Amino acid sequence: CVDSLKLVNNLFGIDPPRPMGPLVEMVGPIIPREHPPLTEDLRQFLETHHRIAYVAFGQHFSPTLEDTELILAVLLENIELGALDGFIWANPAPKFPPYITTSSNKAYNVAELLEQTNTYGRVISWAPQYAVLRHPTTVMFVTHGGLGSLYEALFAGKRTMVFPIAFDQFSNAIMVEHNHLGRRFKREMSKSEATQALRNVALDSSGDIQANVERYKALVQIHSKRGTERGADLVEEVAFTNRNGKLPHRYEASREMTFVKAHNLDLYFVLALIIASPINRPKVVMERRWICEQQRDSKKDVVV
Repeated sequence: CVDSLKLVNNLFGIDPPRPMGPLVEMVGPIIPREHPPLTEDLRQFLETHHRIAYVAFGQHFSPTLEDTELILAVLLENIELGALDGFIWANPAPKFPPYITTSSNKAYNVAELLEQTNTYGRVISWAPQYAVLRHPTTVMFVTHGGLGSLYEALFAGKRTMVFPIAFDQFSNAIMVEHNHLGRRFKREMSKSEATQALRNVALDSSGDIQANVERYKALVQIHSKRGTERGADLVEEVAFTNRNGKLPHRYEASREMTFVKAHNLDLYFVLALIIASPINRPKVVMERRWICEQQRDSKKDVVV
């Protein structure tokens, strides 16, 4: 509605900057201040490893069987290469392949993952996401790219590898890559290309990705401090200052102007005349000079 105040749980940097009217307010990111702690099993697993990738795709999205196979293979190959030494996969897809074979021709029995009888991975139905991300041995987050997950990853200062599944996750994945906060899986990637992409994020040899993540960590933490209070203040503003459900004190001045005036078309018209006049002036002068010469010649002919 043109008269409603819109509160957006986002911030510039995550959302592409663009002009907004006075009836739009950015109040995000709103992040809970209290989070569930680590379970004892997860705490022990994290503390006995050094380079963990946390994998989660939210409560409403699951990768396909083919995607699950690709992600598992990429994780296991990076463990073999030393970029990681383990992973935690929360809220997994309903189906897993029975075996995964890496480029080294090593076959992994996925049942060992599901039954948690291995030393390199944990596949669990739920995990305290923020607590896992905050742990110092978690080096990266493999995510579907939902805004809530990205906020938590940045708040915790973790690099991300985004595997978008639907909706705004694709644009969020592009944002992550564009701002050098991590990389994104692309459907056309081969297994070796995906392995290398995740390896680059996990190792971050130059430190450039983590440097950008630290900048965004500060951005998210600063804006999340008072997001809830800011939203509550704006709700109170509407409650106590509205006039018959409208907020005229927030209306743009252009609402009371004609279309021509609101878009400065009158000024542009005058400017166009000013710019065009020097172009036409020499033509007019030449025409007048030619007429005068014609008249002068005709008078000479009459005298003769």
